Amino acid sequence: MTVQSNNDKLITVFGGSGFLGRHLVRALAKRHYRIRVAVRRPDLAGHLQPLGRVGQIHAVQANVRYPQSVDAAARDADVVVNLVAILFERGRQSFEAVQHFGAEQVALAAAAHGARMVHVSAIGADENSPSEYAQAKAKGEAAVLAAMPGATVFRPSILFGPEDDFFNRFAAMARFLPALPLIGGGETKFQPVFVGDVAEAIARAVDGNARAGTTYELGGPEVRTFKQLMEYVLATVERKRLLVPLPFALAKFQAMFLQYLPKPPLTPDQLSSYIAVNADGTVSAFFGKMDMGQGLYVSIGQIVAEELDVPFKAVRVFMADTRTSVNQGGASGSTGIQRGGMQMRASLCRALVHEPQLLMLDEPFGALDAQTRSIMQDELLKIWSKFNTTVVFVTHDIEEAIFLADRVVVMKTLPGGIKREVLIDLPRPRDPSIIKSDVFNDYRSEIFELIREETLKVFHPGH
Repeated sequence: MTVQSNNDKLITVFGGSGFLGRHLVRALAKRHYRIRVAVRRPDLAGHLQPLGRVGQIHAVQANVRYPQSVDAAARDADVVVNLVAILFERGRQSFEAVQHFGAEQVALAAAAHGARMVHVSAIGADENSPSEYAQAKAKGEAAVLAAMPGATVFRPSILFGPEDDFFNRFAAMARFLPALPLIGGGETKFQPVFVGDVAEAIARAVDGNARAGTTYELGGPEVRTFKQLMEYVLATVERKRLLVPLPFALAKFQAMFLQYLPKPPLTPDQLSSYIAVNADGTVSAFFGKMDMGQGLYVSIGQIVAEELDVPFKAVRVFMADTRTSVNQGGASGSTGIQRGGMQMRASLCRALVHEPQLLMLDEPFGALDAQTRSIMQDELLKIWSKFNTTVVFVTHDIEEAIFLADRVVVMKTLPGGIKREVLIDLPRPRDPSIIKSDVFNDYRSEIFELIREETLKVFHPGH
């Protein structure tokens, strides 16, 4: 059996010349895929060429409103990615035409040519939303899944990064305006996510590291109010400006006129989306900038949830940022431990307040010394005992896994999967002295051998 290399695989990216698109093209090029970028104006996509090798990236003309052009762009592709979206309507470029009809045409073309599909929607997609943008996004998702039940759907939160259209817009306004508006008082919550992390998540879905027919919501590691984001912008650009609350009614009145500008900063529909979509400011998966080294966190959760019979599809999953920095030695060390414990408790509470069905902690104590780690483990168990929440705790420490868990899941080497589930039958509450017991040592030996078997596969493939 011949395994097809990435050099032989063709990925068609619709809308690949935009803000998210160029980051995705870069991520795919690094994986050595051949990339066909389908855009309305190929002559304006020249900036993508330096992202890959000579001949690796090729732009073609396609308009999602015209099925024949979509079909031609999808021909011979192994994976089709749809990024096409608009923030405001102009002429025939309506939300319905682009984000519903257009998404459906891309899915139908992918199905016709036997390609896998990744569709990028948006946080808050809802057919019952007052926003026509959100309605069209939801209809587009439904149409894609009807045509391609195995498609993977991503719903990213607001994106930030070089040349983004959110932070840069307000930073530019701060240069010449004496004040910045706080729409609705600035209390609406957002969860900005780094554009490079979203591109990496999509690229890994292209690799096959995502569940077919699943919807993933992507957001950053922190939830902030609009006011807090404006304060951050002003601090970054080193400007002192007034932050003036702007009632929704007045903002809507202004949007009625602003919508006619060539590139409107605010439209009535965007305001409706602003009010309705971001009501709780939370999404289902946190992807922190430059914190993706161990693969898609959601993929780990998906595998564990599916094989351990924990419902996961479109479930809210939170990766709490519980890493602590603790000073060592004397009184300052004691103060540092207390401060670290408070930080961890606060991080867990921020995640648990949303009542997630699954809480993921990715090596929160990995950088701590043994004594501090033990204290933090006790703190974690105290907090966990007060909530009815399933916790997936990722760790490389065997003793930590046994001490904390009811079930220890040993993972296989790439491409991944579960090797074995070890049930931990130890009484709760657990005292640290239990690690000296014979039954604890038996668990330690069993799990060590399982991990050793997988390690040997890495160093001695084929044996």
